[in-house]
Amino acid sequence: MSPTFPKQPRNIALVGATGNIGSAILAALLAEKIHNVSVVTRPDSKSTKENLLAAAGVAHVHRGAYDDSAFLEGALKNQDVLILAVGHGGYEAQEPLMRAAAKAGVTWVVPCEFGSDRSNEKLYADVGEMLMAAKERYRALAEELGLRWLGVVNNPWLDFCMRGGYFGIDAGQKTATLWSDCTARANLATLDRTGQSLAALLGLPQDELAARYGNSWVYFSSFRASQRDIFDSVLRATGTMEKEWSVTHQTLEQDVRRAVAAQEASGNPFARAMLLFPLTFAEGYGGDYNDKVVDYELLGLEKEENMDEVVRKIVAGSSA
Repeated sequence: MSPTFPKQPRNIALVGATGNIGSAILAALLAEKIHNVSVVTRPDSKSTKENLLAAAGVAHVHRGAYDDSAFLEGALKNQDVLILAVGHGGYEAQEPLMRAAAKAGVTWVVPCEFGSDRSNEKLYADVGEMLMAAKERYRALAEELGLRWLGVVNNPWLDFCMRGGYFGIDAGQKTATLWSDCTARANLATLDRTGQSLAALLGLPQDELAARYGNSWVYFSSFRASQRDIFDSVLRATGTMEKEWSVTHQTLEQDVRRAVAAQEASGNPFARAMLLFPLTFAEGYGGDYNDKVVDYELLGLEKEENMDEVVRKIVAGSSA
């Protein structure tokens, strides 16, 4: 498909280019073939992938300390967009990067959101303090500095969750824990779909991008499916029948209680993150945001991906 607008090329700086979502975003930005992409990274990064960035088509790789404002301002000079694809342990690095971006004249920042729908009050009440509140300060900082932000909502990534068994399905072990309301549907996105959606979105003309998404949320999706739909697709991908699997059943409430108990027992605040996976499919928790999904026709992308093809690739990758 072709977009319904002339694409606008942009100078884009990406932080976290070799992480899970960062590498997907980088690949998608380069595949667009219109953006000028630079990477900003720490000098002590242990990733061997960074040696391949220049060969992949990255314009510049800037190595320096994130507490070095002069380095950051130099790296971000003449950039239109700063994408912050940092991990949980790197959230604090967003502040010096944003401050440098503002001084360097950057217009747009994509903070490290990439998750569930922050605007849903029920979800925020259950997991927000641990997993969402920490992100609010960076959106507020962006506005304070005069930067426009884009908050990406994609729900827990399907491929990440399936490889970790977080949606209750383990293709390798042929085990599944199906929730009692496993037919409730949610929007699901892969890492690649998230990267492709963001790369296409950043090709929107300035007025269009600002009017639709300035200081707001954008919702990405590969397709809308239930846990049962995913399980059935895995059965097709593996050429197996349900009777060959070890299948247990429990309620979402049981899974939520188990996650809370794990948090209390371990003292690990991120244990509460396990709540996100069952709550993605729970009614009223914002996992089904189909009416908010970005206009993929506008972006020149298919409205939905083929679920069986996506699941087949994930299963094949997990077993490789």
